[in-house]
Amino acid sequence: MKKFLFGLVALYATFAFFNVGGSSAKAASSVEKSIEEAYKDAKNGITDIPNYQLRELGNSEVDSDETMKTKQYKTAQILEENNETGDQVVVVTVFNDVVLEDETSSITPFAEFDPGASDWDSSISVQAYSRFYYTTSQTSGGTTYAKLTKVNGGWNISDSSVSLSNRIVKYGANGGSTLGSSNTTYTQNPTSNTFTYNLPSNYSAVSIDAVHFIGVTTTVTLKRGTSSVWTLKLTNNR
Repeated sequence: MKKFLFGLVALYATFAFFNVGGSSAKAASSVEKSIEEAYKDAKNGITDIPNYQLRELGNSEVDSDETMKTKQYKTAQILEENNETGDQVVVVTVFNDVVLEDETSSITPFAEFDPGASDWDSSISVQAYSRFYYTTSQTSGGTTYAKLTKVNGGWNISDSSVSLSNRIVKYGANGGSTLGSSNTTYTQNPTSNTFTYNLPSNYSAVSIDAVHFIGVTTTVTLKRGTSSVWTLKLTNNR
């Protein structure tokens, strides 16, 4: 009886391994890293996708005598990969560390990162971060498409004198899509310092072999006191 049960377990395990998602292709997968783990990877230059394939841009507008200094880090993790077709599930994470200082500030921002020490630089006033998730697939003609499935992110505040307002999140994808038309770009106005938005299941994939945009952009107003105001923009796309 024990041998019979063992045989059933072995047969089931074999079937499950070779038929994930109804396909006979073997698939490799990994556990999604937390924001904290991704931050450490980004600061150490660890990524599953070369940085030249990713794009990000952080802009700031200053309306005070104080200055904004920013540093950006990015990383990508392949969550799933089909070893036969090359199809992937990918998450891309970008961080923008911000130091707000006046002309008399004695703080030296962005101390040299030590992988063995604390990940957080105590001089940072605000951290903006965002993630977008996409899946890739390839046609019989060899064109690779990417489909945006979800975005999330937010803002961490470590300076209690700083307040946030006017949060804007824009996300979507454009380019040569599988339907031959452009996708919708969504705009949201979260009221808290974190956000998560899922794309519709029928959202079109776009060709990443041609000119395209896929990702998320956030904008927020930072204010300290009654007169110091900054606008922080973080673009995370490929």
